[in-house]
Amino acid sequence: MAADQRGLNRQERRRAQREARRHGRAGGGVGGPDAALRRAVAAHAEGRTRDAEAGYRRVLEDEPDHAGALRLLGLLLDHRAELTEAINGLAAESPAPRRRGDDDHHAAVALVALERRADAEQRLRRALDADPAHAPALVLLSSLRREAGHVDEAAALARRAVTASDSAEAHRQLGLALGQQDRVVEAVAALRRAVELAPADAEAWNSLGHLLLEVGELQDAFEAFSRARDLEPGAASLHNNVAVAAQRMGRYEIALQASKRAIQLDPGNAQYRYNRAFSLLGSGDLRRGWEDFEHGFAIGARTPVRDFPVPRWDGAPRPDATLLIWREQGVGDEIRFASCYADAAARVGRLVIESDRRLVPLLARSFPAATVRAQGTGPATPDFDLHIPAGSLPRFLRRSLDDFPEHDGYLTVDPRQAARFRERLDALGPGLKVGISWRSMNLGVQRLSHYTVLEEWAPVFAVPGLVFVNLQYGVPEQVEAELEALREQRGTVVHRWDDVDYTDDFDAVAGLISQLDVVVGVGTTPALLAGALGTPTLMLALPDPMAFGQERFPWMPSLRRFPRSWDESWEGPMERIAAELRARVGSRVG
Repeated sequence: MAADQRGLNRQERRRAQREARRHGRAGGGVGGPDAALRRAVAAHAEGRTRDAEAGYRRVLEDEPDHAGALRLLGLLLDHRAELTEAINGLAAESPAPRRRGDDDHHAAVALVALERRADAEQRLRRALDADPAHAPALVLLSSLRREAGHVDEAAALARRAVTASDSAEAHRQLGLALGQQDRVVEAVAALRRAVELAPADAEAWNSLGHLLLEVGELQDAFEAFSRARDLEPGAASLHNNVAVAAQRMGRYEIALQASKRAIQLDPGNAQYRYNRAFSLLGSGDLRRGWEDFEHGFAIGARTPVRDFPVPRWDGAPRPDATLLIWREQGVGDEIRFASCYADAAARVGRLVIESDRRLVPLLARSFPAATVRAQGTGPATPDFDLHIPAGSLPRFLRRSLDDFPEHDGYLTVDPRQAARFRERLDALGPGLKVGISWRSMNLGVQRLSHYTVLEEWAPVFAVPGLVFVNLQYGVPEQVEAELEALREQRGTVVHRWDDVDYTDDFDAVAGLISQLDVVVGVGTTPALLAGALGTPTLMLALPDPMAFGQERFPWMPSLRRFPRSWDESWEGPMERIAAELRARVGSRVG
């Protein structure tokens, strides 16, 4: 919690000044902790909070457990407390349980600010021993336990705080704890109660915004973040949150304006610049977008972070050098960025590619002049002169839409796998062979809106003349159960082979995809792999900055996006894909 800069009202100021004078007469000489404390108290009483905070911290450097300094620093940092309570309670410990609870709570706030969280918890538990219904102590202890990963205990403490006070902060902490328990409906209700009780509390609105963002309620999240920003327009993080919500809705111009203000307020913040990258890319400003994208490693958004005893490549031609390109992020990202590998190879003497182990055979076949190996399997001494993460290649090779080449695919399948699946598909009889994938393995709340369930595919399954083939990966038993339910409910058969490892054997899956007439799927590995192979692909999509505002996917010309707005269902895109499939069936028959 930042120091409260609002100052004091007249009555509080007069009381504080009397207390400061009293401590000025208390003795202790002109130097040492007592004198420093008196000066800090006087500054606090006069509303000079920065001077007061510095003074309390100086006292605590000499006496880390100085009771008065701890209480007053905690009070200074806790904008929900009353100054006069701490000023009046400074002189001596009171036997009253409530006063002891107050003192320990204020000390705990200071201890948290001093990064002494274990000591803070001890003080808070002592406060609750003295007064089990001390709401501020319950709230702060709930926050500390939640941050330490003890979510169930945090929720229980927050419920006690709500019972004790029905305060906005108690409801906020309850909402945060419930959110981490995936009790989303209850969490949203708690946070809405927090903003109802404290409509001018920016932190409560911000917490509500984060939860709504996580569950995909983007418009409500945007409005909550906007309320928080309007209440504290000098807080860079709140402008950044507005930008994130707008960007996820595809409102890139609004997002850019909010990002601009966040960066003006905090120019050195890598998170804000990385977030801005996606709004720049989504609006088609690739050159500036890729520059901001580089900040992803600094904040842990681009992983793994690797270091090598050779320079990082700057994109300049180096025909005398060997370049290592190393994988980052997920397999889908790696497949997309692999579209730049041939261009990189043309600028250097030799290429070394380190990839996900599942992609090694496919990439080795596709880039035969390169050395391709699984990540981390190279020699102890580097066999390369330069290095670059795969996601940094577009910064030099894809600086505008004109830099994306036309191609029929850049990955090459194993001809034996292609022949294997050609035989199997022919055995299924006539009809357009359509591969489908409908979800990811990662089904966290935030990602659910990007994916589908098979019930939503009814318009596609109703198209005559189609033979459906499974491309969905994941736990085999779970996928089979979903397909069996589809057979029972609709009579729709999706062919799946038990001897194919759809999750790990990318060479086999690529061979299958290469022989299909068309692939329909969400934005996961099968659809991206199909686009990289040049197979016609119809992809269900939400707003995606990496599409740069284009319906046709610049990375993969054979992939066509069927987007929907964040607040729409998949019904519209499914109907459009169904119409496209009818046209393809008709053209084949004709």
